[in-house]
Amino acid sequence: MKTLPLGLRQVLESGDCVLFLGAGIGQHLKKPDGETAPDGSILARELCAKFGIDPETTDLAKAAQLVEIRKSRSDLEAFLKKRLSELEPDDVIRWLTTFRWRAIFTTNYDQSLLRAYELNATAPQMPVPMSVTADLEYTEPRTQIPVFYLHGALFGTAASNIVITQDDYARFQSKRRMLWERLKLEFALTAAQRNQVDFRTGLNPLSDAPTARRPDSESRFNRCKSVRISAALW
Repeated sequence: MKTLPLGLRQVLESGDCVLFLGAGIGQHLKKPDGETAPDGSILARELCAKFGIDPETTDLAKAAQLVEIRKSRSDLEAFLKKRLSELEPDDVIRWLTTFRWRAIFTTNYDQSLLRAYELNATAPQMPVPMSVTADLEYTEPRTQIPVFYLHGALFGTAASNIVITQDDYARFQSKRRMLWERLKLEFALTAAQRNQVDFRTGLNPLSDAPTARRPDSESRFNRCKSVRISAALW
């Protein structure tokens, strides 16, 4: 792990940061046989290979859509659960649980982050997972940390319909609108506190159009200086 610049470490230790995690942390998650978690493009290729989709695509939303159409939703989710189960976090992910966070947002479906908190007996906060608007609840910031599964979760108490196919981004947007509104609020507050620009116009991942497509979240977040913590961690 790289040594963090003093300024970044001080910001992290302030407890006023929001953590955003995506498929890029997969290299830090391993199954018992040593296989790491896939990113979106790898998972898309694995779906194509498993279900005989030709030509192969690296677009996960497209691959998942084809599996759902040609096979079934249950087949799709069964494959994902098997592929993403039993993921153990390494020391880097466990290290993230040593800090206090204002909130954690993730587009991942697995429970490896919650597992990391389980493995840290001295974690300053305990995670409270939420994946749909109905899950939203008050958390005590001194002892609890809300973990928002923006695309749904496959496991545990927060398990819900996941957003993975092209149709899902339109179909389930109403059930997760408040989660995205909370994300906008957190980053707007962070921006205001650090004299940055207003983030809210760049954080609308689920369009109202019926043909809503997969959001390009990574490019949006990379434009926001105060949330580029993850790039400095690895």
